[in-house]
Amino acid sequence: MRRREVNFEVEDLVLAHIRKERFPKREYNKLKFKKIGLCRVLRKVSANAYEIELPPNVGISPIFDVADLYKYEGENADDTAQDQETQEIDWVK
Repeated sequence: MRRREVNFEVEDLVLAHIRKERFPKREYNKLKFKKIGLCRVLRKVSANAYEIELPPNVGISPIFDVADLYKYEGENADDTAQDQETQEIDWVK
């Protein structure tokens, strides 16, 4: 299996893919969001893991494998990050 080489810097914006195994029991359904967008990288845990800033009510671990992180490549990341903060998503029902 081939791995992709990915390195993020602290404060980079990333998109995180959430696998169904990450949700608590009975919390996952097929209509939930699969990706969480515009999360800041807080720190590098290891060569394959990063801690990211998640919305406060997601309820999962903030440490993600690089296979589940994708670098955000938008035009103006600062404006988009501010728009993201103003939107509230009901993660837990």
